[in-house]
Amino acid sequence: MSKRLSMCDSNEYTNSDAFLHFARKLRAKIANDPSSMHVYLKDLYVEVRATKSRVESKKAATNCLPDLVTSHSTTSLFSSSSRFVGDDEQPSTSNGLQAESDTKTENRIKRLEKLLRACSKKIKSLEERELSLDDMDDDDSDYVRIDKYKKKSVLIFKKLCQLTGRETKTGRITERKFRYDGSRFQAINLGITKLVNRSKQFPDFCDVLEVVNTCNESENLHLRPSTVEHLATDIFRDIGEELKNRRITDYRENFGCHLTDGYDEKYDPAEGNEEMEVKLKENKKTAELKDRKSVV
Repeated sequence: MSKRLSMCDSNEYTNSDAFLHFARKLRAKIANDPSSMHVYLKDLYVEVRATKSRVESKKAATNCLPDLVTSHSTTSLFSSSSRFVGDDEQPSTSNGLQAESDTKTENRIKRLEKLLRACSKKIKSLEERELSLDDMDDDDSDYVRIDKYKKKSVLIFKKLCQLTGRETKTGRITERKFRYDGSRFQAINLGITKLVNRSKQFPDFCDVLEVVNTCNESENLHLRPSTVEHLATDIFRDIGEELKNRRITDYRENFGCHLTDGYDEKYDPAEGNEEMEVKLKENKKTAELKDRKSVV
């Protein structure tokens, strides 16, 4: 985390009101729920990581300024008497337009943030409602409305990222770059890594076989055709296993809603609570009965 913070501009980000407000909110959440500290620290990590791209792009833009701007010989080009400036009103006009543009952008950001909070509040409200079997046939059930609000929230978030210059990545494991090192040939490992990261999905066996064949010829590995096919088969299985594990991990980390944020596998709320245990058993019997009726 310290490494990520050092990548940010301390004056413009880590000391900004927005970041301090965000940090204070996280500290309050951790104080109220210490068992979920890792969840809140992950939120902080994602926020800092998302800001890294904005800082780097700003530094790149500054470094790309031509050397002529900083040279002593070009001082006259930016003087008040230079014909490139024209008169004293042009810089002030340009600054005024820039300020107006920045104000409009800030207003749009505020509106989108307000809309995003409203969507989040509506999603939480819908998630807290009970969903019956009859509601499953409703084209406008709470479940369908939640999906619509979530899709709308994603669009709003992407637009906010565009306006603020931050990454759209949220830190999920499926968004991380894939890396393969299962074979003893570095060239093949690199080729497979590029293949998966380029397509962003599970590749076909023919694509894997083509990568192995290409590396065999270009790197003079002198592998026999049977060896190439056997190696491609093993690599294909390794890729499938790794992508499956990533999807399972992503599902476990993101499953549920705000109602399950404090869920702990080791803690069973029914233990020591006879009333809850009886109610759960009744619900189980009711669910089994309705399940049999729905099958019939």
